[in-house]
Amino acid sequence: MCITPAICAGLSRPPRFSGLPERPAPNLPELCTTDVVPHRVGARDALAQLIQCQPRHFAVADLDTALHEKCVSPSQLDDIFANVLAKYRVLRGQIDARADAGQESVLRQIILEAGMSCDIQVTMRGVGCVVAPADSDAHHKSWEQHIRDRTRDRILAGQGHLTLRVLYQDIMFDLAGVVSAIRELVHICREGSYRA
Repeated sequence: MCITPAICAGLSRPPRFSGLPERPAPNLPELCTTDVVPHRVGARDALAQLIQCQPRHFAVADLDTALHEKCVSPSQLDDIFANVLAKYRVLRGQIDARADAGQESVLRQIILEAGMSCDIQVTMRGVGCVVAPADSDAHHKSWEQHIRDRTRDRILAGQGHLTLRVLYQDIMFDLAGVVSAIRELVHICREGSYRA
């Protein structure tokens, strides 16, 4: 479990980006259930910690979102990655601030990790911005939003494209099922459907 930073038994980990000279952090237990007091850190220090304590696709989603929402600048990424273990620095090249939402970043990462290629926020003539859409409740609360997406799907089908609307729940809790469905669609696009 990664709960950092925290104050436990009177010890606190100083923020890395406070302008103070770099000094080793105290050896804190992973989780202390007594005498815990909340401690705030800046976005850069929080991201440096998140990179190292969660699955890679979630770390990339956090970084994409931080850039997209302008919580950090591209130049601040160098500071962040200078403060993580070398094995995590490969993530630097996978960050893409064009992602509109965290689940879109996670979907992109699992597609890439499965050995397939993808791009995000692709504009197609007559359709607008299209991906294997990563749908969530946040952007589909009104009927008009559903109409917009179904119309986009119909236009894509008319141009010979297949779409798969992937729900937040599936991206977060059924990665294998999502990858399997996408692989099948790629196969259909390349080889045709055996059911046709």
